[in-house]
Amino acid sequence: MSVRIPGPVNRALDGAHRHPRAVAAVIVAAAGTGGLAFYWASPVAATIAAALLLLYVISAFFTVRELQLRETIRQLRYDLAAERRENERLRAGDPSAPTAQLRSIGDRGEPT
Repeated sequence: MSVRIPGPVNRALDGAHRHPRAVAAVIVAAAGTGGLAFYWASPVAATIAAALLLLYVISAFFTVRELQLRETIRQLRYDLAAERRENERLRAGDPSAPTAQLRSIGDRGEPT
């Protein structure tokens, strides 16, 4: 499936990619202005909306943190399993290596 992006939209996206700080400033200014207008219209509703937004941001932060910790634990378990497999392989030894012949005492004429 191919999607054709209109030229003005493509130029706007390119400009946003080249100037990320300007885009962030515009977004912050729009959010601040919208928040003030919302507060001016209804302070109680604005306070409730701000509390819900804060709750959402905090829960998103903790969710992302939990996902990062789960990924770290998964990677550590994977590394531990790989290390255990390597240890088992090393303990088993090399099956193609010649075996060591242990001779009993006195086999070569040593005094017993």
